[in-house]
Amino acid sequence: MCERAIAVFDSGVGGLSVLKKLTESFPQEKFIYLGDNKNAPYGNKSKRELLSLALNNIDLILSYKVKAIIVACNTLSVNILDEIKQFAGIPVFGVFPPVEKAEISGEKTLLLATELTSSKYKSTGNFKSLGLKDLVEDIESNLYSLNTINISRHLNCVNQKFDNVILGCTHYFFVKNKIIDYLKPLRILDGADNTIEKINQELKITKHSEKILRNEPFFIGNNKKTNKCFWNLVVKNIKNL
Repeated sequence: MCERAIAVFDSGVGGLSVLKKLTESFPQEKFIYLGDNKNAPYGNKSKRELLSLALNNIDLILSYKVKAIIVACNTLSVNILDEIKQFAGIPVFGVFPPVEKAEISGEKTLLLATELTSSKYKSTGNFKSLGLKDLVEDIESNLYSLNTINISRHLNCVNQKFDNVILGCTHYFFVKNKIIDYLKPLRILDGADNTIEKINQELKITKHSEKILRNEPFFIGNNKKTNKCFWNLVVKNIKNL
């Protein structure tokens, strides 16, 4: 079932937002998904802890016949992607917040990310980096009641308007509309599209715009039931994620 699949890995359900974009861009491909919900969030862990968790999970992924791995977690991508690449021995792609692109524009930009990711991007001039301590955990704890999340509790320290808001954690896709309503930016940015373009270029996979039959993702790991259920009941039904 999973022969020559593309594996997508995240600390929990956040990577499902990237998986949705991948299945829409490459519907002819097979995908497997590993979400490490039990150990989420990753953003409050040390680099040493992240490396141990990531390599154990990559080892599980490599027990399947996969041709590439998508690290659909900004925290892992920003902090230990090189180590993951060296360990995996097959093409590995990360998801990075498009900070440089926003900075070049000169517009006022706010990066929302986990504390560990945020610490890698220093606030300067028109750019502000904000580490959110509990939002990932809030999302993982309210998968089927996302509308009850009080986004102001996480963003009440933001006291100015921004042209761009970067979602620097893939979990934040699932409260994107709440973030838009609260901060009212001109644009919401993320790094998933850049990842898809790199996959397209390096793996030579043709993107499809027309609707064709898609393969259903195959879920692995201890939390496969949680992630498969959330995928089927919520993620697949979201438009314009």
